[in-house]
Amino acid sequence: MAPPRMKSMKKMKRVETTKSRKHSTQKKINNINLSDITALGGTQEDIDLLQGVEDDRSSEEDTSSVYNSNEAEIKDFIGKLGFSSINPGKPSGENKTESKHSTVQSITKEKTHDTSQQPVDATSESNLKNTKKKKSKKNKFKDQQDIGSSTTAEDNRKVAVFVQNQKQRKYLLVKPGSKWHEDQFQSERQTWEPAPDRLVTTLESLAEKLLQDEIQLYMRGREKQKRGESRWIKTVISSGTLSDKMAAITLLIQEAPVHNLATIETLIGMVKKKGKRESLMAIDTLKDVLISDLLPGNRKLKTFSQHPFLHLDEIASGNKDTKDKRLMLWLFEHKFKQQYTEFLKILQTLTFDNLKTMKVKALRAAYELLISKPEQEKTLLGILINKLGDPDRKVAANCAHLLGQLVEQHPNMKGVVVSEVERLLYRQNISAKAQYYGMCFLSQLVLSTEEADLASHLVSLYFSFFKATVQKGDVDGKMLSALLTGVNRAFPYVKTDSEAITDQVNTLYKIVHLSNFNTSTQALMLLFQVLGARGNLSDRFYIVLYTKLLDPNLKTSSKQTLFLNLLYKAMIKDVVEKRVKTFVKRLLQVCLFQTPSFICGILIVVSELLKNRPALLTLQPKLSALVSSSFNLDIVYLCAAGPNI
Repeated sequence: MAPPRMKSMKKMKRVETTKSRKHSTQKKINNINLSDITALGGTQEDIDLLQGVEDDRSSEEDTSSVYNSNEAEIKDFIGKLGFSSINPGKPSGENKTESKHSTVQSITKEKTHDTSQQPVDATSESNLKNTKKKKSKKNKFKDQQDIGSSTTAEDNRKVAVFVQNQKQRKYLLVKPGSKWHEDQFQSERQTWEPAPDRLVTTLESLAEKLLQDEIQLYMRGREKQKRGESRWIKTVISSGTLSDKMAAITLLIQEAPVHNLATIETLIGMVKKKGKRESLMAIDTLKDVLISDLLPGNRKLKTFSQHPFLHLDEIASGNKDTKDKRLMLWLFEHKFKQQYTEFLKILQTLTFDNLKTMKVKALRAAYELLISKPEQEKTLLGILINKLGDPDRKVAANCAHLLGQLVEQHPNMKGVVVSEVERLLYRQNISAKAQYYGMCFLSQLVLSTEEADLASHLVSLYFSFFKATVQKGDVDGKMLSALLTGVNRAFPYVKTDSEAITDQVNTLYKIVHLSNFNTSTQALMLLFQVLGARGNLSDRFYIVLYTKLLDPNLKTSSKQTLFLNLLYKAMIKDVVEKRVKTFVKRLLQVCLFQTPSFICGILIVVSELLKNRPALLTLQPKLSALVSSSFNLDIVYLCAAGPNI
């Protein structure tokens, strides 16, 4: 331990050194004139402030010696880190090593540099600060104007800075009470260049922040302005009846769909709940809201990346609120599209539910969405067509009926619907019932003269199944009747003679003899159309038609009207009067054992025939003599027809 005398001597030395420093500093200050200070922009007050200031050169020299001594150690430490092994071709590694060495050198230079430098001009320093402020203001406005119209890395950096500096507004950009898709701008570009992924990601984060701020601002404003109504709606949604819940949710969505995106998601979650009653009501509620308020009627929804970001400044005319509003609506559309896709997946799952009511409800919802809005048309059409093969007969028939209504309201969709049904018919492991209901739907299509190509395609489709059905031997089934009905409907609109029909004429004659009366009538109608189009109704056709007049199933058939219509057309076109008279006599003979309604139909046919061909009232002597004899009417017909039979 040092003695007290040594300590006092050290204190005296320190005091002397400080006094000498103050004295030297005071001398320097006294040597500075007032004119020198004013030249630098100072005053007398600045000179007074310098009184008593010590010189810090010695401390800086001490620290500089420390840095000089540690420079070698720092270089060794950097070498141990392995920066020298990094490839100099990579700019990132090169910049890092250079920055490390430059940092060490700058530290040593700053500490060892002489402090007796010339003072900087105060006026030039103030001018430099002013120019920096002006540049920063210009850059700020430039960032707001150029956002969305830049492609370089520098512009992307500006966009990122703009996102970070975004502040929450005190007013709503999207006003409640209007449909969000009606709030779109008319200056939407039809074609544009795709934006870089980095720019899209940055703008998406900006839009996410804007949307969250908008929702928070809307919620706070609603709590202040409509506190009672807001509390009531929260109470109803949490603990109200099911119908009241649906009414409250509908009210929120209709009032401000952009600000109630979470409410839409809640309603979709109610659709997939296990409670059947809640799910059924949620389907109806969500379907009505989608059609009336949420889905646009003239276009499909777009994802966030499908918008013209590079032309955003041009679209918004440089207005910052307009840009932010557009970005926010684009992000809402993107999220809503995802929610709608999820709802359709749930709807497709519900069509396979065990409860028949749930199936019908889901199919009806898909049908109404399909005929009302263009969004997800292919998915909705697939939901309907797939249920043609439902095990429940009523569900499959209802599906065919809905498809018929669809093409009736949207005739331009006939080709698309026919193609999708054809894919179903040729699908592997498809049931015969699904094929039958598919053919029933196709056979009921109403065609026009402008749809000749579609009619020709349908005829080819019918006869491809016609061959397969005949090969199976199922000539008396429902499938063959549906095929013949479809061919009869489509053949008049085919412009060219179909080779498929010509090749199957003999098969059609066999079907007339082997199948029941209804199927035979369909086959005769098809033969009449095919042969009549060529202008050569053969005797073979009239013989088959004549034999069907005495078919015992004619009395109970549901095709009596079609059969009488076919008879009238065939007799009008027949050029052999004796054969026509024979048909008339057979018809009058049939009246003796038919129902009164059918008898009236026969008499009407005969009267219309005699109006068009009055010569049939005159009977030839030979024919009358034969009729009066005991010969059968079949022999009379053969004699009248002659050797052409």
